[in-house]
Amino acid sequence: MGCITCLLIWAIIVLIIIKLYIKLTTGWCRSNVCLVGKTAVITGANTGIGYETAADFAKRGARVILACRSESRGQDAVQRIIRETDNENVVFKQLDLASFKSVREFAKDINATEERLDILVNNAGIGNAENKQTEDGLLILMQSNHFGHFLLTNLLLDLLKKTKNSRIVNVASLAGKYAKDFNVNRLNEFPEGHYRVGGPLYRRSKLCNILFTIELAQRLKGTGVTAYSLHPGVILTEFIRDMSGWRRIVAENVLKWFFKTPIEGAQTTIYCSVAKGIESDSGEHFADCAFVTRYKTAEDPDLPKKLWEISEKLVKLGKTALIRKKINNNSGKYPKKKLTKFATMGCVTYLVFWLAIILIIVKLFIKLTTGWCRSNVCLVGKTAVITGANTGIGYETAADFAKRGARVILACRNESKGQDAVDRIVKSTNNPNVVFKPLDLSSFKSIREFAKDINATEERLDILVNNAGAGGYAKEKSVDGLLLLMQTNYFGHFLLTNLLLDILKKTGNSRIVNVSSIGARSVKDLDVNNLNAYPEHESRLPNIMVYARSKLCNILFTIELAKRLRGTSVTTYSLHPGAVFTDIFNKMPAITRVPVTQIINWFFKSAIEGAQTSIYCSVAKGIESLSGEHFADCAFVTRYKSAQDPELPKKLWQVSEELVNLKSP
Repeated sequence: MGCITCLLIWAIIVLIIIKLYIKLTTGWCRSNVCLVGKTAVITGANTGIGYETAADFAKRGARVILACRSESRGQDAVQRIIRETDNENVVFKQLDLASFKSVREFAKDINATEERLDILVNNAGIGNAENKQTEDGLLILMQSNHFGHFLLTNLLLDLLKKTKNSRIVNVASLAGKYAKDFNVNRLNEFPEGHYRVGGPLYRRSKLCNILFTIELAQRLKGTGVTAYSLHPGVILTEFIRDMSGWRRIVAENVLKWFFKTPIEGAQTTIYCSVAKGIESDSGEHFADCAFVTRYKTAEDPDLPKKLWEISEKLVKLGKTALIRKKINNNSGKYPKKKLTKFATMGCVTYLVFWLAIILIIVKLFIKLTTGWCRSNVCLVGKTAVITGANTGIGYETAADFAKRGARVILACRNESKGQDAVDRIVKSTNNPNVVFKPLDLSSFKSIREFAKDINATEERLDILVNNAGAGGYAKEKSVDGLLLLMQTNYFGHFLLTNLLLDILKKTGNSRIVNVSSIGARSVKDLDVNNLNAYPEHESRLPNIMVYARSKLCNILFTIELAKRLRGTSVTTYSLHPGAVFTDIFNKMPAITRVPVTQIINWFFKSAIEGAQTSIYCSVAKGIESLSGEHFADCAFVTRYKSAQDPELPKKLWQVSEELVNLKSP
């Protein structure tokens, strides 16, 4: 290799490392809070992180008001969000932050027409620092980024306080950290010679967002309203539309590859809007869904008050009802992390070090290849049944559906664990429409009673997730005389699905999701006439082969079910959730369970990661034509060779009908 080639290779390696760092350090909001019955206003919501924030709130069932300057772009964003989420309670209202008249008209409209306001996200902003003034005589960047939001927030405070437990989220930036020589008496002075995006004026406006949040939180103490500022990360959004020439070319072709995407950038905004347990941090600053120590530029305890008073005058707000309370500087509230030094490495340490590197690479591979369901579909008015939903990926699936506003039925064997799961989901999502119903898949009697109850008491069934499963029952038999593992993983779900088909068809556009496993690939020459026989003489581990056989049955069942459901609008999908650390192997002998769980716990997917494909197959739009197919990591995968025999699904169905006595009452 020549010098140039060598340099290019190292440059690519460095760029890949940078990209990995960005991806692995990006914080994601994992809160399952449901927003049904709540109202949110997001400024600048027609594009970028504002749009993604609005879409997330709509997915959670909120009434979402997109406050944007451009009516055409705003209405287009509304239509896109409605198509994505199926939540029709999304509206556009015009707001031009560069006009105090527009801000006052918008606030007057909101106060007159909305009964409540739970979340106000002051998101809109521009980055170009040109020396332009608004009709109100203020620098357009300062008014769009700070003064407009300052006035808007104050005009909506009565409604926010009336609603109770409401939140105000101000999208600031790390740029506020570098706003040196900040002078509240020179806010409207343009720094001559600085026209670039992210320059002194932009940094000044972002520090104002942070200081405004600090003072606002002090004045709101005791009202139940909290406020937060945040750094969304370095994101390539439409604010670069103000760029020109070579700067725009660089931004569009280079920065978009290395910076966060809008959906990644929106996570901290969403977190500050919905996460539980951060109320005591009102007035604080966040980044990557975590508290961060105040920047030095925001540590002066008198600065927030001075900014407030100057801002009041410049926006002609008049005397406010908010009385300032004494500020305690909390900048030292959280101890700073200390870096540790590497110890001297001997030979053993050296080997351990490289082993750790290899293990980290494996972990990175798992994290970077895990598919996430990004669908924003709202489930308000819909009903879902999830078997085995008291733990693992079943629990995470149920929590996600509850977050989206669905009525969720947890079908579990253990009543105490099921009720505990219900309580946890209701608490985490604020969705009270989550219930437990007993279901023991190892008993056909229990299955028939459960199905009878659902058919008698539920008006609709939109999603059935056959999730429950077991992994280590050896030769045990069920009360119905079938291998316990086969009945729990397959036969029970086969019977349950058939007994619920009428209500699924009546509902229309419903889905049946069967959680299978890649273990099905290892099955060779499945004998459908010998499903209930334990493979005593199997050279491979017989317990594992029974498990793999049951998972292949899930896939074959899905294929045949899809054929029989053609023309009904009911679709069905099977999936591999990934190697997930759950309770599935709890019944393994202790001698094998302990080492297996230790390995799984570190290297396998978490339950929430494993649930993503179940959620995807349940809510994603555009996959209806793939009914009967198999998925993994939220994507279609080619059928395993073990499932390619075109006659096998039908044969399995016929044998299964007889074994479960499907035609008996």
